[in-house]
Amino acid sequence: MEVHVDLHKEDFWRFNRYVMFHMPKYRTMMLSALISVPLLSILLLRFSSFDWVYSVVVGVLIGILCDLLFVYRIKGRTMSMVKHNEGILGERTITVDRTAVHESNDKTQLRYDWSGIHDLRRDGDYLYIFVNSMQAVIIPKRSFGSPEAEQSYVKAVEDYSNKTFA
Repeated sequence: MEVHVDLHKEDFWRFNRYVMFHMPKYRTMMLSALISVPLLSILLLRFSSFDWVYSVVVGVLIGILCDLLFVYRIKGRTMSMVKHNEGILGERTITVDRTAVHESNDKTQLRYDWSGIHDLRRDGDYLYIFVNSMQAVIIPKRSFGSPEAEQSYVKAVEDYSNKTFA
């Protein structure tokens, strides 16, 4: 069973954002980073003889600014990686059969045995077949001609991998 996919920069960014906020290991790291900056700012301001109201307001503002900068830098690095590594984006064919997931484009042909598949995930717009904790075969749902074709593909992946999409 195969599907033809055309990956864009936004698809790759949305995958990275999904990993940051949905995969348990990375979600914990991201949330702790996003929460710790405002808390540390508040505590430092409070111990610097500022009153509580000022410390909380300024600490939250500093935290929000730092968090936005943090996410912006991650997005910049992700987009830079896309720019400097050909083959990440563009058209490809993703085929699943009893032996493996096959991903091919005009430059590469990759094969991922089912025994090495780490996880199956999906959100409203994508299917992700994780080949390790940070790398996945990204399949935008727009690549399927119909909801029935998508469900058939999902069923085939689940049957071959002996896992279910979370």
